[in-house]
Amino acid sequence: MRFRPFASLRGRLGIGVIVILIFGVVTADLATFVVAKGLYERRITESIEVVTNRIIAAEGSASGGSYTSDAQSVTLTDPYIALYSTDGELLSERIPIFPDKQNPPAIPAASELGSGPTTVETPGESNGIVVRARELEPEEQFTVESDGVTATVGSLVVGLTSARATETFRSIVSAQIIVGIVILVIAILGVIILLRVGLRPLVRVARTAEEISGGDLSQRIPVTDAKTEIGAVSVALNDAFDKVEQSEERMRGFVADASHELRTPLATIRGWADLYLSDGIREWDDVDTAMTRIRTESDRLADLVEQLLTLARLDAEPPRAAQRVDLNALVTEVVDLFGEQNHDHKLEARVSPSIDQQFNYMSDPQLIRQILVNLISNALRHTPSGTSVNVAVDLEADRGHVLIVVSDDGPGLTAEQLNRAYDRFWRAEPGRGPTGGTGLGLAIVRNSVLALGGTIDLESEVDRGLTITIRIPTHR
Repeated sequence: MRFRPFASLRGRLGIGVIVILIFGVVTADLATFVVAKGLYERRITESIEVVTNRIIAAEGSASGGSYTSDAQSVTLTDPYIALYSTDGELLSERIPIFPDKQNPPAIPAASELGSGPTTVETPGESNGIVVRARELEPEEQFTVESDGVTATVGSLVVGLTSARATETFRSIVSAQIIVGIVILVIAILGVIILLRVGLRPLVRVARTAEEISGGDLSQRIPVTDAKTEIGAVSVALNDAFDKVEQSEERMRGFVADASHELRTPLATIRGWADLYLSDGIREWDDVDTAMTRIRTESDRLADLVEQLLTLARLDAEPPRAAQRVDLNALVTEVVDLFGEQNHDHKLEARVSPSIDQQFNYMSDPQLIRQILVNLISNALRHTPSGTSVNVAVDLEADRGHVLIVVSDDGPGLTAEQLNRAYDRFWRAEPGRGPTGGTGLGLAIVRNSVLALGGTIDLESEVDRGLTITIRIPTHR
């Protein structure tokens, strides 16, 4: 198996944090080294300047033994001092900083050095000596005695060893490397522990999701603090899992109910067919009866399948593009169609004068027709003969919704029945008149209304009929 550290979130976060830490530690060490080096170089330069000024102020006494202790107290080391005459001749040179070296550094003459600090390498050593030449002004010049001859000092060279600075730099670098390694080791261990602890809730989320995908829909993610990011994600996922479980339960119930509803007409059709094939039907009148029953059950089966397909389309398809709807004409047409086929009920349509040709109502005419057909057929099927069924259309005062009200004066529904009215395959028999139907009518109506962005309300009392009020927005 190939090692892929960037494949996981933990690996990417860990490597990213470690890289940032390494960059930060290295940057801090380099910055410290550069600053320290600059400070020591400036200190050496300033010390050289101080020694030079004291030599000038002492007017030559620096070449004596009494100056050594004074200079050492200033620089913490013996300085290199070389005095040159006005003609550039070396008058005096002392190299006390290399007393045991056979090959002391060769310091160039004052005339060969510039005015700035110059580092002279020491043979066989990693350290050098920083020297600086200074041409004396006439008022700064002084006389010294060299080999019994008195001469005037016109320039001088002062130097200090960089051994202390080099040693300090090495100590700083060593300390920085050790401290940096310790910091990185501690930081890496801390990052690993923090990531392991911090991402533990995500691991639980993944395991729970795997268990749910494996079929255990009862599993939920434990939430310790819903205000955290992972807690908010866990709450959202638990809500989604709840909906999935509820949907699965509804689907199982729906499939079971659909299977039960389909089994009855199929069993009836098969029973009559088996009776005919086994010579149980010998008379033509009995054949007519069998064919009639088979046709009736086939119609019921076809109606059930059609309504199931309608529900499936409503669940899967988005609402279609809105078209202009003449709601008054549509309601009148549907009511007249049912009135011609149902003379044992009193059908009446009440249209609103506020909804006329000048009102540009935009919606889906096919869904509205389906709503009206299902509501009216449901009312006719579940109310006894002689019952009145009224369909009214109106426009709300703010013209934001149209109202479709379908009411009857049948036996009505109890409060418990109203709570189950939208359940698929549920019927209110024997409380509401003759048996029949598939129990899908109000479920189709509700889904159709929701697809149009509207609402549906049921109001009923026992023996006082049922009133269904639908509000559909005029613009979507």
